Amino acid sequence: MIENLFRPWLLARVVVGLSAAALAIAAMVVASRALLRDDVRATSASRLALDKQIELVSTLFSLAGAFAWLDLLLAVSGADRLAGSLRGAMCAYGVLASSAWGFRALVLAILSALAASSWRALHAIDLTQREGVLTRAKLVGAFFVGPLVVASFVASTRFALDLDFRVIASCCSTGFGPRAASVLGRDGGAEPQAMLALVILGVLAAALALVSTRVRNERSAAIVAGLASLASLGAAIASVPAIVGYVAPHAYETPVHQCPFCLLRVEESGGIGWPLYAALALALGSSLALGTSAIASSRVPEPALAIALRRRFARSAAVGWLVAVAVAIYPVARFAWISGGASLFG
Repeated sequence: MIENLFRPWLLARVVVGLSAAALAIAAMVVASRALLRDDVRATSASRLALDKQIELVSTLFSLAGAFAWLDLLLAVSGADRLAGSLRGAMCAYGVLASSAWGFRALVLAILSALAASSWRALHAIDLTQREGVLTRAKLVGAFFVGPLVVASFVASTRFALDLDFRVIASCCSTGFGPRAASVLGRDGGAEPQAMLALVILGVLAAALALVSTRVRNERSAAIVAGLASLASLGAAIASVPAIVGYVAPHAYETPVHQCPFCLLRVEESGGIGWPLYAALALALGSSLALGTSAIASSRVPEPALAIALRRRFARSAAVGWLVAVAVAIYPVARFAWISGGASLFG
């Protein structure tokens, strides 16, 4: 429905997605030209033109990455704000579930933003070198990230046009809870094991990231940084059932309310979802950048500046995971305090 674009939150997301997609397409076109250039027979003038093309690709793709993260923010906040305009929708879940494109668009927005972070890390490492030894890898990488950005725009536009505000939306209880066939493929029960995995792997990822900044041997430091990225991936996977099956129920103080989207609402949970999801985004984005920089910094002729950049990613990842774990633990610890140690799940 084209009239949906008169709604500010939907229009904003479409505009931001279009901007990101246009920048990504333009960057891929220029990158393809740069990759097809013959460097062996190139004159000084043509080499200068090639350098300008590469610089243009980097600028366009950096902007596309920034728009991709903004699109993700709008995907979450926009769906939450639109809940009041859709009958039956108690939170963002009802809005997203009202269209077959809702969750597809959200997943693609997450993937494109994280992929852009990895590409940005590769670009940043390349800038530390006097010779562009990672330039070809950077240009090729654009063809992996660019299609994700474009697909995210297509999905978000289909979602915006597919929404029907005349229908009655589903409540989040139909997707999350002990009696629901969960959208995550869970049985709707408590997830203490997933919560434990999130805490252990999140702290481990933070510890390994910090250790990698202290190890003097470069090869060993790169290995530790890679292990930190793997631990981060495990923590990110564990965070989904942990939030749904353990953090959310403790935040609402009821075992039957397990919606991760209601965590964004102040009246439901004090808005704990905002710092939690922001910390997870920082942690995972920085961890992917750390893993990318660990691989890239070991392949450059001048690793000193690349190592300094990798250490910055490591510290950012450590902060993200420590904050995410602390925020996730807070509602559990709070409930244990006010209930005198009683179990929420009986």
